[in-house]
Amino acid sequence: MEKLAEAGIREALKAIQRSGGFYSFGLVQDGDTVQAVGYSGKPEDAPDADEWSETLFWQLRDIGKKRPELDLMALVKLHEITNDKGKSVLGVWAEVDHREATPWIIFVPLVKNAEGNHEIGEPIYYPTEQPLFVENGEQE
Repeated sequence: MEKLAEAGIREALKAIQRSGGFYSFGLVQDGDTVQAVGYSGKPEDAPDADEWSETLFWQLRDIGKKRPELDLMALVKLHEITNDKGKSVLGVWAEVDHREATPWIIFVPLVKNAEGNHEIGEPIYYPTEQPLFVENGEQE
């Protein structure tokens, strides 16, 4: 699970370095094969980033239901949280789920330094109760 999440976070950080941001994407893993899932329409028709992240979440759930051979999935997006001092912190948020394990969220904050540039902060890990894998008939 950690390797898939790290791969997604690494790609997101590269995209941020190249272009200043990225559009949410998913990763699905079958054995050693990893495939990306992302928006494939025209850029001018692209939904709002938050709307796309929600759509992608439901697409990944649907993929998990239709493809029982998949063992791992991840959803990676830009996300903003409020820290304990009440300040907004932008970062890379990744949910990673294994069909037979508890899903986890990994948040990698992008912390502004004294020069106003963003540096990669310490990752924060926490379990989530919103899995990407759900069995048919299971509560959604």
